[in-house]
Amino acid sequence: MKAGFVYFFAILFVSVLWSCSDDNYEAPQKIDTGKVVAENAIDDLGGVLEADGMRLEIPAGAFSEEHSITLSTLSNDAFGENQLSDIIFINNLPTNLAQAINIIIEHPLVDENTIPFLVEIGFVKSLNRQEFVFHKADYNNVEGVCNVEIPSLSNLKSSNIDEIEKFEVGVVLVANMTEIIDEQVNGSTFFNVICESEYESEAIQLSNYLDDVLAMLKSRPHYFDFSGRNSWPMTVTIKSLPQGVYGYFEPSMWGANYTSLIVNSDLLSNMNEMKITAGHEFVHFYQFLNDPRNFFSRAKLQSPYLWLDEAVAVYYESYFAGDDTYISPVRRGNEHYPYEGGLHNEKSDPQNFGYGMSGMVRYLTRHVNPNSVSEIYKQIKSGKTVVEATELATARNYNNWWPFFMQKYTGGEIYGDIYSGTIISIAEKKHEMKSDKDSVFSHVAKYNKLESVIYTLKLDELLLNDADNLVVEANGSTTDVSVSVFKMNSSTIEQVGTGRNKAYVTDLKSIVSDGFSNFAAVVSNLSCETESREIETFLRINPGSGLSVSFSSLLETKTYENDELLSTENVQVGYTSPEFQFSKNSNVITSSWSNKLYNTSKHSGNFTITINDDNTLNISLIDVVETSAGWKITYSMDAAGVQKKSINTYESSPGMVLNSFTRKVEMGDSRKIESSGPPFYTGTGSDDYFRVQFN
Repeated sequence: MKAGFVYFFAILFVSVLWSCSDDNYEAPQKIDTGKVVAENAIDDLGGVLEADGMRLEIPAGAFSEEHSITLSTLSNDAFGENQLSDIIFINNLPTNLAQAINIIIEHPLVDENTIPFLVEIGFVKSLNRQEFVFHKADYNNVEGVCNVEIPSLSNLKSSNIDEIEKFEVGVVLVANMTEIIDEQVNGSTFFNVICESEYESEAIQLSNYLDDVLAMLKSRPHYFDFSGRNSWPMTVTIKSLPQGVYGYFEPSMWGANYTSLIVNSDLLSNMNEMKITAGHEFVHFYQFLNDPRNFFSRAKLQSPYLWLDEAVAVYYESYFAGDDTYISPVRRGNEHYPYEGGLHNEKSDPQNFGYGMSGMVRYLTRHVNPNSVSEIYKQIKSGKTVVEATELATARNYNNWWPFFMQKYTGGEIYGDIYSGTIISIAEKKHEMKSDKDSVFSHVAKYNKLESVIYTLKLDELLLNDADNLVVEANGSTTDVSVSVFKMNSSTIEQVGTGRNKAYVTDLKSIVSDGFSNFAAVVSNLSCETESREIETFLRINPGSGLSVSFSSLLETKTYENDELLSTENVQVGYTSPEFQFSKNSNVITSSWSNKLYNTSKHSGNFTITINDDNTLNISLIDVVETSAGWKITYSMDAAGVQKKSINTYESSPGMVLNSFTRKVEMGDSRKIESSGPPFYTGTGSDDYFRVQFN
């Protein structure tokens, strides 16, 4: 989309930094708005304030009672010789301002191209503090005189802001800038980029790029709703900002139509970073539209959804970078936050918590529901908390998907910034097997809701027997605790065992001999019933019985309609020989189970191994699974080593799939299952293994 440009003259203001309370309805801290140059008590009949070169006109009916109004000027030289005026503040205005007021500013250089901006004090999410923000004002100019309208705040009349009674607003003039107006699409102009004239070409690129961002976010699978803003274009200002500040979304107490974006001109040498920043901040605008608080609180106070807002904006940076492997630099140092859980708890550092929790957003959109973000914000807009909104948007409890998130996150499958060094550095306890006496280790830890504790274990191959296996067991139930075990070296983290409250790792010595001497056990509290709980975890090396058998499956199923991905479901099953009693009759080994609870699903089946003279194996495995999602999944493997997997569904389920694969089964054989079905439904075994090992 091509953009054109026009010129105008204006001056910007210098930033002033100050803090804000976390309480949603506590009045913002007052700041110095400069030298008072006029003061007058004005009531419901209206009145006038005058000072050198300025006149404030307040009409009858704007106030409901008398208020002492002042005019003040705050000096700044942000643009040096281009500056036409200081920031002129109107102070002590009531939040129930019922009619627009006007300030008339005289200056000899004001002409038809002079543009005034309203100056607000707003809470900026990306800075996690309050800042001066500015918005292009409604105005008219004649030579030497600029008449600026300050809108009414009638949109706040029904809002609960009794504790916030007064506010201030400034006016500043902007000079020697260029306004890039993008071409109209369907009769609408969506973005005006304001910058110094030397940045015209970059501003045109940015304007066109933001058009593409808006179109992308409104389309499948994102479905962002921007109807809360009914007046476009949105102003985007490129100007010098303090070092390290890339840009931010500028909220407004006058509502969505006054909001804007600002981007640091230092980024113009790196257009990709400029696009990522602008896109990130535009996502914050979408979140502003879905914040259920009144506009005053949205603009002035820290959001109770700040951590989620940052998590979502950081997740979307890979879209804006045009690279699915892109990892935002703000994740650095915050990768550990998903292990802290704490979604239900107040955050001491919500911004950095959100940066780390971008992994959760990425998991939900990739493995649960592609339009999870828009569904969550619909629920937030209706007044739900983040926890409630996420459960409603995903149509499932946290304990149904949180363990899978932890497994994929720890294995580096969500973001590629999780390394063994990261895991070891945040581990609760580090254990090393230095002798046979170190084969058992236990520890009690206190867990918040959805919190995970990491234990690391370092093993010595010389201290292991061929048949040894690792058992990690937590003292919770099979529904409220998840255990996953990972093998690690300097470059790889790979899951080798998982279960609800118990996980096994067989063939331990072979794993260590392959260079994986470090293991990590991630124990997750899935219970959301109590604020905190204690869980004792045992890690032990068990001597092997000479035979180990394991079967695990993390089945990821996707439902489509008209080529649109509707949902993704994870179903996990798994068995390891230490859990079952095996009987041996000649060359036949058997085991069976009935209504065994595993991962909230009930399993019934049997397992038979026939040892052939040539040391190959004939295997028969039948496992019928009744899942909480209402599916009935049957796994079967015949004597020829051909496995068939059928999904028999109930009325509301996505259909029937019959998957199969063929392979030769030998001693120590481990194969990964790949399966697919009709176009409207596919199932992929992303972590399906069957292993039989004689030692």
